[in-house]
Amino acid sequence: MEFELIAKTFMGLEQVLAQELTQLGANNVQIGRRMVSFTGNQEIMYRANFQLHTAIRILKPIKKFKLAQLMTSIWKSKK
Repeated sequence: MEFELIAKTFMGLEQVLAQELTQLGANNVQIGRRMVSFTGNQEIMYRANFQLHTAIRILKPIKKFKLAQLMTSIWKSKK
């Protein structure tokens, strides 16, 4: 089963990290600001943690939400 993962890095190393992830076998590699998102299975997650030289940490998102929706629901609950 594949899931989304995020590799955090220092500014300027995003391209190098993306190449490392591609060589590791990660899918859907997308460069962001001081991070690279990718998809992979549990093996890729463990390999990324142990073998990436330019990643600070590997994160596995547990929930996605839009900030505007969250703020609206908080604002409505305080009325």
